[in-house]
Amino acid sequence: MTFRYKISSVSEESRWVFIGDNGGCDCDAFINFVKYIQGERNLISVGEVQYVIEEDPYKFVYQWDDCFGIVVIYTDKDDKADVLSFLQRHIDELNRIG
Repeated sequence: MTFRYKISSVSEESRWVFIGDNGGCDCDAFINFVKYIQGERNLISVGEVQYVIEEDPYKFVYQWDDCFGIVVIYTDKDDKADVLSFLQRHIDELNRIG
């Protein structure tokens, strides 16, 4: 199944970026998304279905949730524009190779 990722909303207060999919998002879409961004770096579990990627300059926490779907949590509010640009670039690449 091909997923069509998109940034569906951003919570500036909690610094959460919600990533959806036009056909409904499931855990497989989350796994695909994180593995794509992970590349050759190590993936580290930091909670129940929460992961960080080693040497990530943004120190993102990638989270899967039955209610919210794919969530990327960033730490610094000042990085919002860079974070969204980074995520959008990867989303565009994933959708292109889909």
